[in-house]
Amino acid sequence: MSTFNGRLQNPELNFIAIDDFKPNNHDASVFFVSHAHSDHLEGFGKYGGTLFDSNSNKTLYCSSITKRLLTVKFPNIQVDSNVVSIDVGEPCILHSPRKNSDGTSPLITVSALPTLHVLGSVMFLFECQDITALYTGDFRIHNASDVSKMKWLHDKDGKPLKITDLYLDTTFADKLYNWFPKRDDATAKIIELSEEWLDRSLNHHVSLSIVAYYGYERLIMDVSKKLNTKLLVNVDDFPHFKYISEMDGSVIFYSKSSSYRETKRPRIDSNNRSGRIHVCFCRRKGVKRCDFCSNSSYKVREVKPCAFSFNLKPYDHANIISEKTENGYTNYKVAYATHCSLTELRCFINYLKPTNIHPSVVPDSNSAEQIVALLLDNAFELNNSFDVNNCSDPSHTETENESDTSDALSLESPPI
Repeated sequence: MSTFNGRLQNPELNFIAIDDFKPNNHDASVFFVSHAHSDHLEGFGKYGGTLFDSNSNKTLYCSSITKRLLTVKFPNIQVDSNVVSIDVGEPCILHSPRKNSDGTSPLITVSALPTLHVLGSVMFLFECQDITALYTGDFRIHNASDVSKMKWLHDKDGKPLKITDLYLDTTFADKLYNWFPKRDDATAKIIELSEEWLDRSLNHHVSLSIVAYYGYERLIMDVSKKLNTKLLVNVDDFPHFKYISEMDGSVIFYSKSSSYRETKRPRIDSNNRSGRIHVCFCRRKGVKRCDFCSNSSYKVREVKPCAFSFNLKPYDHANIISEKTENGYTNYKVAYATHCSLTELRCFINYLKPTNIHPSVVPDSNSAEQIVALLLDNAFELNNSFDVNNCSDPSHTETENESDTSDALSLESPPI
């Protein structure tokens, strides 16, 4: 949960507000949104209509997918005229309201970079005179190899930019979350658990239980592609899926007016999996069992991607899943993280070597200074076989050409 107050601490950039639309930021003339999670849209529902109406001189920048999602999430707010899509890697130029000694306005170059957090999420790089500030928003980057592929964080000679201020996603800056499996590895485990169960009989079904309205679109598409079938989705729970064209081939919609039992099934595909995987949102809504999960005609295995449940012991790289027996079936949680682990954060910092670090998430039990100290603490020893420059799982030997395919490609091209 972001605790960032929306303002960068650099005076040259104080006319900019990011991921926060509460009244204390209404004096800003330019706004940015990193992605469409609610903790990065504080105040938008209440004040967005006034801030960005057609008569306003304020501008909001975000990715094209985030702009699309804003129209779904806030249908009563017009997001056309004053909301501008910014493409990954395509810099835009802002004119600062501050004046130089010669009366000219300083120019600020802003670039959007991929974050591998959720669909449409971006980080923002601000370059102005002697200031190079990077606001990561929420992000998941595995290692130095990932960062090295981000050409926008390097100068013309290929050397890392000198970042003066790093506004860092510190959601998991905690020794309890020293390591997470790569997201491709977690996805593979989810697919394995689903496929093994589905192949037992036509009465075996899978409930993919997710706890966030937005953020698992890539996982759903990957599961659909690998298992060669579409996943059932309640359109009342996930209406925005209809506006993400990239998901068209991955899901089948049904609604409360036509319950799961009444949903017209697609034609059985060659592997007999159609209509047998359901994206479930019931636990987030406080409902233990949905129509799909409670159907006594089926044997339902719940597979839940999550991260907070896996406060792993230091250096425990084997525990990707946890099991729980419920209603006679074994259900699974899989360590699927969309934020960096502590080690990945330290790897990111070690590569960029920023002058100043500003944590964006500070729990009540810590201070920003304590978080920074933990990130920089050389006394916090990593496993001897764990290279902070690679931040890879020591139990997995990666070849020179091997990488998380979808993640690596996303770093070199705009995220969908």
